[in-house]
Amino acid sequence: MLVAAFFAIITKIPFILLLFKLNFMVFHFFPIVGNIVQLLCFISIAISSYLAIVENKLKRFLAYSSIINMSYVLIPLTIVTPAGNQAAVLYLFIYLITSFSFFCILCLVHSIKYKTVDTDDNIIYRSTFLENVRDFSILYKYNRPLCIIICSLLFSMAGLPPLAGFFGKYHVLISLFEVSN
Repeated sequence: MLVAAFFAIITKIPFILLLFKLNFMVFHFFPIVGNIVQLLCFISIAISSYLAIVENKLKRFLAYSSIINMSYVLIPLTIVTPAGNQAAVLYLFIYLITSFSFFCILCLVHSIKYKTVDTDDNIIYRSTFLENVRDFSILYKYNRPLCIIICSLLFSMAGLPPLAGFFGKYHVLISLFEVSN
């Protein structure tokens, strides 16, 4: 799981720094490229959202979520304004903090042993591995506070209103609306 966390978080930083570097050079001088990238981002958000809803495996679900979130980072970069750059940095910061917290807690969940009893009344200590989205019900049965924290981090990545992820998406959309006016 640590390798997945590394590739889910750390590898995005150089990519985004490269996009910031190319932001002015490409999108400012060739605005049609920015419009095409925006269209591709909206298409990838729509397709990945649908695929994430129907997915049962947790790793694939997080991969689709990552595609969606990186599209939300890329959209404000295509408008080449200070507000767009600020929205992209804010969204990226919120996403990286949320993802890092999620994977840290996920590693903690994998290290916890739970006491169960088999059919012969023997006590067995098992680890809870969250491989499917349905496995959160097992975690909720044994450790409710940890499950609530994980779900609130997932809701934040989804952008539900009272959580931090909503404010990042809000700033992205506000920066797009400022350019359109």
